[in-house]
Amino acid sequence: MVEVHWGIDAPLYAQKFGKLANNSPKWGFAVSLPLSVHVLEDMWDPITAPVINTDYRFGSPRLRLIRYISANKYLKNISFSWLPQFHECTHLGDEITIYRADANLPITRVNVSYEYSEIQLTLNDPDGSRENRHSLKIGGMYRISNRGYGWFSIRKDAEMTGDIAIENSTHRVEYYVQYQFQRVKGFLAGKRAMNVFSIEARNRLRYGYPIYKMIDGEWVEKPVEEQMEWCFNAYLGWKFFPKSEAKQSIGFYFHGYKGIAPYGQMRNYPSYPFFGASLTYEP
Repeated sequence: MVEVHWGIDAPLYAQKFGKLANNSPKWGFAVSLPLSVHVLEDMWDPITAPVINTDYRFGSPRLRLIRYISANKYLKNISFSWLPQFHECTHLGDEITIYRADANLPITRVNVSYEYSEIQLTLNDPDGSRENRHSLKIGGMYRISNRGYGWFSIRKDAEMTGDIAIENSTHRVEYYVQYQFQRVKGFLAGKRAMNVFSIEARNRLRYGYPIYKMIDGEWVEKPVEEQMEWCFNAYLGWKFFPKSEAKQSIGFYFHGYKGIAPYGQMRNYPSYPFFGASLTYEP
């Protein structure tokens, strides 16, 4: 499989105001627009290369407010972020949907489509600083859409699966905690090559529709119960800066994941491992 992750958090507006005792800014406010696309594709199929899953995420701008602190040695700032409304939807390639129908798979499509609101509280936001800093972020997302089925809907072959009952989602909340450490001093770290480590634990919902496997020419169903499970996400890499004091940077990170499969239609699969590389640009 080939996994392609593309995303951007485009800055729209930023302003600092107020003064602390040392004449540095007291407050900061920013608006950005997040957008991302995630594609899972089978490039080594002997006949063709079907797109198995594509997830889109887009919505309203994200609002950020930060309060700077100068008198504390350890706590540099407290920031708050709010994403009022965001949409995620999953689309399948026609080839994989046709295959499922031709192979008489009882469930031919899982359609993930919902809107949510997200809030975050961060202690010691890195905020573009080039210094050693420990950061802690706590956040949560709440599903605000209510279309009668929750996070997803199911398309089935009525002639084959009229007796299959899929329970609608009842959970609405996911929450997470993230720790990050950045350093510019020590082994393999410097002002222009800042070492960054980040790990996140997220309590996500495992979707409650069955998993099917083909055994002796028959689809065998394994029931799945909707439940919350912990997932872990980690990054280790470097952020590279230009010679000037500008905040622009290019980051290269190794990325590891273990938990519920992150792709829309596959979120009923547990213990999904992932390892890859990530390239970022921060203006």
